[in-house]
Amino acid sequence: MLVLYHTLLQAFQYYQTISMGSFSIQKVVYYFKFWQGEIVRVPASGSDKEQILIPLKEFMKKQDELTKKDEMIDALQKKLSHLENLLELKNQRINELSTELQHYQQETEHTA
Repeated sequence: MLVLYHTLLQAFQYYQTISMGSFSIQKVVYYFKFWQGEIVRVPASGSDKEQILIPLKEFMKKQDELTKKDEMIDALQKKLSHLENLLELKNQRINELSTELQHYQQETEHTA
């Protein structure tokens, strides 16, 4: 990760609709935002070669969010595995009890 101190200029574009009586006009509005401080050069999404510059604080925030999500995924996978094991034990116990019930029914039929 390359951390730079830089002035970053971001250009934003949006459309504004102006209504005048029975017709409306849509115009493009541009505005710019300056940001100064530490920035990080990261790969652009979907591109291995292209890179973008983002503020370091934003990058660290996203990294923390990803770490928390990964931890949550791990915890949920452990819970799922535990519940699957419990389900397997339950099914084994049901099979054992069904077998015992069949043996008991057969014994009562022979003695009767």
